[in-house]
Amino acid sequence: MDYELIEDRGQVIEQFMILYAQVMNAQKKYLIDHGIDDISIQDVRIIETIALSNKPTVSSLANVTSLTRGKITKGTMSVELKKLEKLGYIQRERSRLDRRVSYFSLTKKGLNAMNIHAMFHNQLNELVAKHTGDVDVEVLIRSLDALIGSLDNLV
Repeated sequence: MDYELIEDRGQVIEQFMILYAQVMNAQKKYLIDHGIDDISIQDVRIIETIALSNKPTVSSLANVTSLTRGKITKGTMSVELKKLEKLGYIQRERSRLDRRVSYFSLTKKGLNAMNIHAMFHNQLNELVAKHTGDVDVEVLIRSLDALIGSLDNLV
C-alpha cells in the first residue's frame, strides 16, 4: 500500500473540510454584513429553493431540500416555513382547489435575501475562477460529482 498516496488524499479531505468551513463562515458573515442577520444559511437555502420552484408546497420543498441537507420531514419543513413567514421572507397562498395545500413565494424581503445570496455565490465563482487557473473545469466537476455520488452511497 502506498502510504504517501494515502497521506496525500488525507490532506485533500482535510482541505475540503477547511474549505467547507470557510465558505460557510464567509457566507454567514456576508449575509450579516448585508443586513440578513435573523436567519441561518439553511433558511437562505430554503428561500433559494422557493425562488427556483414553481408554486412549491411543503412536500415539494421537503423533498428537494432533502437532496442537499439529508432527510427533511414535512413537519420539520413546515416549522421552517412558518418561521420564514413570520419573519416576512415568504408568503403562503392556499390552494383554491384544496385548502389543505399551501403554495409559497418570496416577499420583497425574501427576494432581497435571495439577491444577496446570489451576489455571494457570484463572488465565490469569481474566486474559484481566479484560483483554478488553467485547471480543466470539466475534469474538476466530473471528479467532484463522482465524489458526491460516492458519498451518497457511503451513508
